[in-house]
Amino acid sequence: MQEFEFNDYKRLTRGYLRDYRTWQSAIEVWASEKADIDSELASIPIATSKFGGEAGGGSGELTPTEREANRRVKFTERALSIARDTRELRRVMKNIETAIGTLDDESKRLIVMHYIDGRTWMEVADALACSESGARQKGYRAVSKIAAILFGSKINQYTQVVLIA
Repeated sequence: MQEFEFNDYKRLTRGYLRDYRTWQSAIEVWASEKADIDSELASIPIATSKFGGEAGGGSGELTPTEREANRRVKFTERALSIARDTRELRRVMKNIETAIGTLDDESKRLIVMHYIDGRTWMEVADALACSESGARQKGYRAVSKIAAILFGSKINQYTQVVLIA
């Protein structure tokens, strides 16, 4: 069972590496959306001194000021969500970059070519002047190293249990 859990971290690491470019694009899209939201927020006039000062009656409908305040709240919540998601994604991406940075040059190239750029193992092998199985094996070891850095204590805990048993 411990090995399966260790392999889950490696599987997650491979997914992170494959999603890296998509995450970069997502951050760009979110930045654009956040700029649009900021622009929209700047255009919403709210006379806070008048908020709730208009007769609303018992109809359950919002007054114009309340509608604008409601719009502002929704835009603000979305802007905060984008900022939070962007920070988290940048944190994970920085950790991935740090982990890749610890690899030797050949392993870095291999990881970038196969996982991030999406090249086949055969293309990677040709570029690195090795066999396809050699490239796969080097890739497996590099992913294990990256997983150990990203999930450190969790993986070490399972590895120690396996070694003792």
